[in-house]
Amino acid sequence: MLNIFFYCTWICIVTSISFYIGSALSLDRVVHPSSSQEEIHIESKTTDSINVPLFQNGDVAGYLVTNFIYNIDVSDSTKLSLPPDIFILDEAFHALFSQKIEPNHLEKYQIAGLKDKIKERVNQRLGGPYIKDILIKDFNYIPKREVPQ
Repeated sequence: MLNIFFYCTWICIVTSISFYIGSALSLDRVVHPSSSQEEIHIESKTTDSINVPLFQNGDVAGYLVTNFIYNIDVSDSTKLSLPPDIFILDEAFHALFSQKIEPNHLEKYQIAGLKDKIKERVNQRLGGPYIKDILIKDFNYIPKREVPQ
C-alpha cells in the first residue's frame, strides 16, 4: 500500500515538472523569437509612368508607356537618402530606349530579362541589395497617331 502511494506521488511530481519545463520552453520561444526568424517588413511602392519613344525608319512610331512596382524592406528604405524610384525609372528608360522593340509584337519582348536587369543595375547604383523584386504594372504601346497633340 505504501509503495503505491510513493509511485503515485513520483508520477505526479515527474508529470508536473515535465509540464512546467515544456510550457516554459514554449513560452520562451513565443516571447523571444530566435534571430533566424527576424521579421522582414516588405512594402510595395509604385513608380510614376514613363514614356519611351520607339523609332522606325528614323521617325517616332509611338511611345512605350510603362509603370513599375518594386518591393523594398522598410528598414532598408530608411537608409537611403534618395528614393529608389528615380533610379528604377532611369534604368528602365535606358534599357527600353537602347533596345529594338517591335511595337506590333510586344508579346515577343523578354520582360523577365528587363526586370532582372533593372533590379541588378539599381542595386548596384544604390550600393546594396535594397530592391527585393520589381514587377511590371503597365507595359503598353501607344501609336503616334493616337497621342493627343
